[in-house]
Amino acid sequence: MTKSQYLNILEKEVQKLSTKDIESLLDFVGYLKQKEEDDATKEILSDKNLLKSIRRGLADLKAGRIHPLKANK
Repeated sequence: MTKSQYLNILEKEVQKLSTKDIESLLDFVGYLKQKEEDDATKEILSDKNLLKSIRRGLADLKAGRIHPLKANK
């Protein structure tokens, strides 16, 4: 089934819900979005090489070894 088909079914089902249940559904959607962001953050934090690179970049920035790029006009 495609995303569009799922959305059509979901829209029809939501129309049948009470306002209170729609509020609960919105809370659950918020939870799913946060979980997805948290999973991505955990993935980044588990990459030791990436963390080392970020720390080096922050140290370079603090030490003034990094300068902003100038846009070509």
